[in-house]
Amino acid sequence: MKSPKLFLAILLSLVAAVAMAAADPCTFTFDTTGAQFNTAGGSSNINVTASGTNCSWSVLTFSPFITITSATNFTGDGTVTYTVADNTNKEQHSSTILMAGQIYTITQDGFGIQAGNYNGFVVQTNAPSHDSSGAFNLNLRSNGRYTARLTMGGVRSAFKGNFDGAGNSTNTVTRRGLASLQVIMQTDIFNGANGITGTVSDGVFTSEVFAVVASFSRTNRCPFQGHYTIVLAPADSSDPTVPQGYGYGTLTVGRSGRSSLRGALGDGTKIGVSVPVSEDGVWPVYELLYKNQGSWFGSIALSTNSQFAAAVDWFKPPVATDHFYTNGFTTALMVTGAVYVSPFSKGPPLPQSGTVTLGGGNLAGNIMETVAIDSNGIVTVTSTNANDKLAVELLPATGQFSGSFLDTGINQTFTFNGVLVQTNYLGAGLFLGTNESGFVTFDPGP
Repeated sequence: MKSPKLFLAILLSLVAAVAMAAADPCTFTFDTTGAQFNTAGGSSNINVTASGTNCSWSVLTFSPFITITSATNFTGDGTVTYTVADNTNKEQHSSTILMAGQIYTITQDGFGIQAGNYNGFVVQTNAPSHDSSGAFNLNLRSNGRYTARLTMGGVRSAFKGNFDGAGNSTNTVTRRGLASLQVIMQTDIFNGANGITGTVSDGVFTSEVFAVVASFSRTNRCPFQGHYTIVLAPADSSDPTVPQGYGYGTLTVGRSGRSSLRGALGDGTKIGVSVPVSEDGVWPVYELLYKNQGSWFGSIALSTNSQFAAAVDWFKPPVATDHFYTNGFTTALMVTGAVYVSPFSKGPPLPQSGTVTLGGGNLAGNIMETVAIDSNGIVTVTSTNANDKLAVELLPATGQFSGSFLDTGINQTFTFNGVLVQTNYLGAGLFLGTNESGFVTFDPGP
């Protein structure tokens, strides 16, 4: 709403214009009846045609968004040029120019992208690495101003700025001990969800930014809510230069879309990620590992059918003093998961039998044993070979399992852990051998 003083000034100007028109028979026409601008604003002009060469007229505006860049007093025909500033307000607004005794209206769109918390990651497409990948978080206000956090190369940095009316922003981010980063961002839309795209570059690499708003709340329930079990399968479980164990974990997605993952990667490294799920179901995962010198990350799309699958990247640096994988590695993992409902809470019944297989992890050969499972989740080994002393404990309420076995080649007992994925009750996990990780799998059936 215009202030009383501004309204009075416009009213007096109109009165003066009407008085001049009564004393002067001149008439004026405009080549356009008004103008429309997007949030970025811009510049334009209005051609005014006077009914006589001696007809005088003037231009006036009280709008803080409009600047007259031409002359303001004319005789005869003339062209008025003006600029419209960025509109970083959320609401659309209208401004006026008083010109030759008439009102010319200019309408401008408001800042359109949704205010909120945007989460995502940074990745160098087709050439991901620990140094060129990272986590991205941005908190956006309705006027386009933001504060942001960026983690790359193991270094966390914070910066702030604002998007212009067209939804663009450029920023330079300084990093302790590393080259500065140029961050270029644009507001965007992903599958109907508000997002941010752009690039991050240190002059050597250029990575892409992807982030989507987290819009779920207690009143806007997340449709992906639930308890999940997940398995992270190695790209090649027979390659001893990378972990052969299957990573595993439990994921909880709350009513407001907040997620919490707890588990382990295939070399036994503990993982824990807590980040909101976006409104289009994207779960952006990024976690620093190995004293911030390594990481794992990826974009996992949850689904309302309660299942998901995605590829993620995993980086470990070479560390001569590490007990496992001293040379480091760069590898990919296939993540699969599904909602898990306890069979005691109307979930699917447990399989009655299956096969447990252990391999890798410095074993001379695979160990395979058949097992029976009763309705309470008690596991009994039914194979006749008892030399490996296999023992399995299952928690039906969560889908987690654990156990132990004897490596008869070196007469040493090892423990293992994993989870069942309820879509087909396939299970997987890992054990740590003498200097390699190994896998444990469960296949249901006779």
